Amino acid sequence: MSVEVSFFKKLFDKLEIKPQIFRVGDFKSAVEPFMLDHMSAENKLQLNELISDINNVP
Repeated sequence: MSVEVSFFKKLFDKLEIKPQIFRVGDFKSAVEPFMLDHMSAENKLQLNELISDINNVP
């Protein structure tokens, strides 16, 4: 099992689109694809935990 996340920041930069994003806290990754061009350490951690938990279900 794996997780894939698409990022759009470079596309937005090329199209000169400036998203208005409001975010509070470290583990708020829903908007990351619109503001970053890579996955944050916090998002990596939570996705790794999710996949690990799914793989350990009997």
